[in-house]
Amino acid sequence: MPSQAEATILLKKVIDKYKDTASALAEWMTENIPEGFTVFSVLPDAAFARRRLRTTKCSEFQNKELKKRTRPIRVFPNKESLLRIATALLIELDETWLAESKPYIGREWQ
Repeated sequence: MPSQAEATILLKKVIDKYKDTASALAEWMTENIPEGFTVFSVLPDAAFARRRLRTTKCSEFQNKELKKRTRPIRVFPNKESLLRIATALLIELDETWLAESKPYIGREWQ
């Protein structure tokens, strides 16, 4: 099972690979991806949670919902308008999932 140290090393390799050709991506990865590494230390049954988080079921559902809401609009006037719609949808999905009686990962670690 991968560790946080291994994930950090792999992230640095990817950032070094793209820092010249895609500097904005490398900067974004440097700032945002380490937040996802909390899964290595926060969850009590980290192995179970990582198996669940590793699947793409949740992200596929989120992407499907985002497409359903953004496809009718087709052209957004600016980046901020797209972000407002996407953020509102993701907040709505989060509230729906928190209200479910049977959570996907479990609430005991929250």
